[in-house]
Amino acid sequence: MSMQKEANDFLQQKIDILETQLSLLNNSEMGTLLNNQEVNSFSNALIKSMIYLIK
Repeated sequence: MSMQKEANDFLQQKIDILETQLSLLNNSEMGTLLNNQEVNSFSNALIKSMIYLIK
């Protein structure tokens, strides 16, 4: 397996994890327990992490 494919697979796994975390946050009681601003801030951080990993 080439190093590029290994790197791509690794990044895809990280993206999948971040997408799952974001989905869980958006669909959980955690969203109601936290201030909406905190939820939005955390969601934005996850999305920025995903974008960073893709680049």
